[in-house]
Formats: sequence, structure tokens, C-alpha cells
Amino acid sequence: MKYIQFLLLCYVNSGSAQLSGEQILKQSAARIKTLRSITYNIFSETGKEKANADITINRVKDFPVFEFAQIKVTGLVMADTGSRQVRFASDGSRFEYLDPKTNELTRIDSATMPKIWHTGLIQELSIPIFPYQQKEPLLSFIQTLKYADKLNDTTIYSIPCYKIRVGYEVNDPTRGKTTFETTLLIGKNDMLLYGIENGFSKKYIRVREIDKVYENNFFALASLANIKTVTGQESIAEGLLPVGIDAPDWVLPSPGGKDITLSKLKGKVVLLDFWGTWCVPCIKSMPDIQAIADHFKTSPVTVIGVSVETEKSADPGGFVKRRGFTYPIALNGNTIAQKYKLIVFPSIYIIDKHGRIIHRESGTGRENFKEDIIEKIKTALAEN
Repeated sequence: MKYIQFLLLCYVNSGSAQLSGEQILKQSAARIKTLRSITYNIFSETGKEKANADITINRVKDFPVFEFAQIKVTGLVMADTGSRQVRFASDGSRFEYLDPKTNELTRIDSATMPKIWHTGLIQELSIPIFPYQQKEPLLSFIQTLKYADKLNDTTIYSIPCYKIRVGYEVNDPTRGKTTFETTLLIGKNDMLLYGIENGFSKKYIRVREIDKVYENNFFALASLANIKTVTGQESIAEGLLPVGIDAPDWVLPSPGGKDITLSKLKGKVVLLDFWGTWCVPCIKSMPDIQAIADHFKTSPVTVIGVSVETEKSADPGGFVKRRGFTYPIALNGNTIAQKYKLIVFPSIYIIDKHGRIIHRESGTGRENFKEDIIEKIKTALAEN
């Protein structure tokens, strides 16, 4: 492995002036792939939030959690409203994290990415530079590359870097094939990735150490005796209306022009799925919503997708029709979003035959979501 690294660096240093942007991108991918491990300090800026963290990545084998890596992250996120600690780690099987809501160290055994995303640590999980965790680094750029323009060289923490503006194609669920742009900062002497800039965030790193050997127990936050255990499948209901109250009534139009009135559905169990054509997680959950509707098609159950749109040009009726979804759609969900205290999308409510809320949750990516919701509706149907 060391010999391969030596040959690669010799080649880089001998002909770097003639390298194209695409060649630099591919050589960086090859260099990252040779790493046994890397420890770096990162500064990132996303919107109004800034983060500073120390990160260790151990590239050893395929894992169901962070692709090709064990990982440990400790740091701080800073915003106008204050700061919070960031701590999470995975040995490739379990996932441990500092829960920002309870300030408790928490563990998920047999972790998977759907379980981890369901913790709500979206900003925290996006802090690391992902290519260092990937089995095939930068492959998503390389496979869909539209262009790789060399810009003026720059320096990151005194490290001379190539600056490559990469255009790559993404099959966006709402807009079809779309070209996105990201700028990569790649070390001229070692081909490591030192920074990523795009329209959403900026990330820059200082490399502390590479190719150190780590034991599995390094990638833990606490002893098993001092950590709370969760399944990663708990539903998230924070901020939503409480169970047991009457669901706020509403009248909304359907794409066909007919009004849908919630109070007229008393006597049926109602599932409301608040979604939007702009929301990728919403779109991913729609097959499950359709499956739930199909399961109860001969029962007194009504499943309604309540569209909450951000643009007047959106066509939610046409959107669901093109994708073959057949459950009813209610438009203008924006007008009732505040009543239902919606912050995260998708969000769902289950309303019993008397018009009372019996279940609610934000995000539908948890494992066994569909099966769990079906059982809750069955229970509601059996009650008087």
C-alpha cells in the first residue's frame, strides 16, 4: 500500500502542471482510496450555522452505517441562537450520539442509516466530508460528470490546492435531470481533499494524521453501562399537536375542484399525510402511503395527501397522477400548516372515527413505518 502511495505521489508531482480538472478529480479519488485512516479538524458553514469539529475516519471495510468507515466526531455547532455540542461515533455496527434534546449519551444497536437519520441529527451528520467515508470516493461526481473546470489555485490553511469547479448531473425527483455545481479544493502535493464549496455550505479541513491503526473501541463515546439505548425506530412527534384533542377542521379543494371537508369524514379513520412536491423525503414515503390506502380500500378509512407547496407553479395533482398514486389529494395545505404545527415534512396525523388525534409523527423514514401505521389504524377501526 505504501509503495502504491509513493508511485502515485511521484506521478502527481512530475506532471501536475499538465493535469486537467477531470484528471485531478480522478487522482484525488484514487489517493483517498489508498488511505487506511484519516483524522482532521473541520470548519464548516451552512446557512447561519457554523461548526468546528475533530473527525476520525477509519477506512476498513463495508459497513451498514457510514458506508466504508468507522467514524468519530466531536465538536461544536454555533448559531445566532447559541451553540451546542456535537458528539457521535460508530464502530460500524452500533451508533452512539449526544442527544441534543436531552443531553444524554444514546446508543442504537444494529444501526442502519434510516435509523440514524431518524434521530433528527441532520445538521450534525452533514458536518464530515463524505468522500473520506466512501468505498469509491468522489464516484458520484465522476460517474455523472458534465465538466471539471480548473480555476485559479488557492491555499487552505497554508496547503496549496487545485480549485476544481465540478458540474454533475442528478436525477431530481421533482425536476428530472438537473446539473448541480460544486467546487473541490484538492491538495497539489498529496491529492487529498481539503475543501468543498457549493450553494449550501462551505467546508475546509486541516489534516492531523493519516494511516494510523485504530481499535474498534476507539469509536465509542462511553461505556455500555453509561449510555441510554434506543431502537432508532421511535416516531418523532416533537412540536406537533397532542394526542387526544379534536383535529382542527378544514375545507380544502381537491385537484378536480371539489372541496374536501375533514369534519364530514367523522365515522371514518383518517390518515393525513402533509407533503410537498419540493420535498424529497415526502416523495420517497408516498409508495408507503399508497400501500396503506390500498390496504384499507374496503374499510372505512380515508387517506389524504395534503399538499403544502412553496411555489405557485407547483402541480401536486399532476405530480401524483404521473406517478400513479390514487389516494385523494387536498390542495392549499399551507393555509392549515400553522393549525397543525407543521415544521418538518412529511408529517402525518391519524384521526379516529370521532375526529380525535390518536397518532402523529414527523418524518416517515423509520423502519416498519408502514406496518406500524397499519396496525394503529386497525386498532382505531376496532374501537367504538
